[in-house]
Amino acid sequence: MFTQFLGTVATVYGVLGALKSLLQTRQMLARRTSRDVSAGFLASYAGGYAIWLAYGLSTGSIPLTVVDTVGLLCGGLTLAVALSLRGSLIRPATCPTAADTRVAAHLRDGETGLLGSLRLPRTTDLSFDGYSSLSDTDGLPLVPA
Repeated sequence: MFTQFLGTVATVYGVLGALKSLLQTRQMLARRTSRDVSAGFLASYAGGYAIWLAYGLSTGSIPLTVVDTVGLLCGGLTLAVALSLRGSLIRPATCPTAADTRVAAHLRDGETGLLGSLRLPRTTDLSFDGYSSLSDTDGLPLVPA
């Protein structure tokens, strides 16, 4: 009886823990950027769930199978969103880098920045995919450019 109760509690706790990665997905979508998130970490996170899912299936463990299925789906979705916000994986030249956004932050509206005397004209568009590369100081989502 106690073992069954413990298995149920562990399964519920594991599913809730697996769903927490969706909080990161929501934040990336709201900010329209994934530059603060490690894609390598997300890949190993989803990979860990995949390995445990295979083990759960091989042993016939329902709690492991349930938790790791939810974890793999949520982790995979979070990784897919992170990679899609980084631009094209087929044409990496279209993918904005962190350096691009730092330069954009310092060189808007004709200001001088990290590059010293370089000045950009006020008409230069430094947005990517139709969204401004800057957010307000409160961390609110980016607005269309």
